[in-house]
Amino acid sequence: ASDVYKRQALSRVKELEAEESTEATHNELIALLDHRSNHVVGPAAELTGEWELEAAIPSLEKAFYHFLENPTKTDPGCVAKRPIVETLTKLGCANAELFLTGVRTIQLDPMWGKPEDTAAGLRGVSGRALLSIRHPEAMLIHADLLMDTKIETRRIAIDSLAELGTSDAELMLRTLANFPEC
Repeated sequence: ASDVYKRQALSRVKELEAEESTEATHNELIALLDHRSNHVVGPAAELTGEWELEAAIPSLEKAFYHFLENPTKTDPGCVAKRPIVETLTKLGCANAELFLTGVRTIQLDPMWGKPEDTAAGLRGVSGRALLSIRHPEAMLIHADLLMDTKIETRRIAIDSLAELGTSDAELMLRTLANFPEC
């Protein structure tokens, strides 16, 4: 029964993508952010960003914290948490604690062989969010992200610093360029 419920909800998210952005569709989309499936919430969060629904910020924050509970079961691969952070950033959310949580997340999901960290992208986009809200430690956090064990995290950090375009960001990127083994 839960698979049918999940498929119906995911189908509805896809239908909403083709529908007009109205108060009724906004309310329905926000309600879908409460779904328990990361495969529903991830695309719903993306559509929330496309529709620029600032009213959805509390629901997005609640969903993020839900998917942190037993994350290898509730959100393997960070399918929901990453798009939630990206959408919160796009909507101008300034929840530093949520972004700091995301930047510190290491999620060891079971894989063939040994568990693998699937939160690399989440760390990167959470760091970008901290830059966007001008968090006082964002540059120091980016220094750590540039040394992350996962290349995806490092790539997002580099792109974020390049987009920032400040002299501090340029200095970090120039320093990194002088140490190609990083």
